[in-house]
Amino acid sequence: MKLQRELNLIFYKACAELRAEAARTYAGFLWWIIEPLISMGIYYLVFSFILARNIENYAVFLCCGLIPWRWFQSSVMCGANSVISSRSLMQQVYIHKLIFPCTSLLSNTFKFLIILALLIAFVLLSGYPISIKYTAIPIIMLAQGAFIAGCTLWCAAIMPFLPDFRLLLLNLLQLMMFMSAIFYKVEAVPEKLQTLLLLNPMTGIISGYRDILLFQKWPDWSYLGAILFVSTLLAVSGSLVIHRFNRIYPKIA
Repeated sequence: MKLQRELNLIFYKACAELRAEAARTYAGFLWWIIEPLISMGIYYLVFSFILARNIENYAVFLCCGLIPWRWFQSSVMCGANSVISSRSLMQQVYIHKLIFPCTSLLSNTFKFLIILALLIAFVLLSGYPISIKYTAIPIIMLAQGAFIAGCTLWCAAIMPFLPDFRLLLLNLLQLMMFMSAIFYKVEAVPEKLQTLLLLNPMTGIISGYRDILLFQKWPDWSYLGAILFVSTLLAVSGSLVIHRFNRIYPKIA
């Protein structure tokens, strides 16, 4: 019963956050679509015209990298701050602190699903055929979701103790973005560096989306399995840390 109540609280809190976020802008829910489109447009102009990437249908290629990346980046940044930003609520009523990063994960995942649907429509309208390989998309999402959860829970666990970690996290995410093969093909990098890039799980995840949507190929199952396994351990250990300090966070946040 207690678990059911907490799951219901996560769901209703996520819905409330989504409604509140939409209410803060004139465009409302449309801003969830407008903002990533503006961001992708800027990156497309810079990398396609100014830096002249020699990749066919670069706009589609770029979107297949940027959209999964935005799910990761926004989830980790919002989730990392979720405990600290809820300090006033924590001091008024008892709520298990896992609820805060989980709520952030749920709301960002909902927004990602909307943008992913638009991405698939964009890919199909660009002339890429639909195939049986699309059935692998939920598996890639599961692996990415586990990785996001692991990173988010650990960041949320650390941030109340080390508020300056936010500045480090911003720089780490920026480094990860350029090492995730969003703007280029992994094969375009010298072979010695390809192994280094693949140590970043987001590189393999983004390549998996592109394999399915653009190249009608199955993703690398063994690589995704390794990501899922390690990410699950990361998420479980992060949740245990938050549980361990559950009653301490209100005193230090």
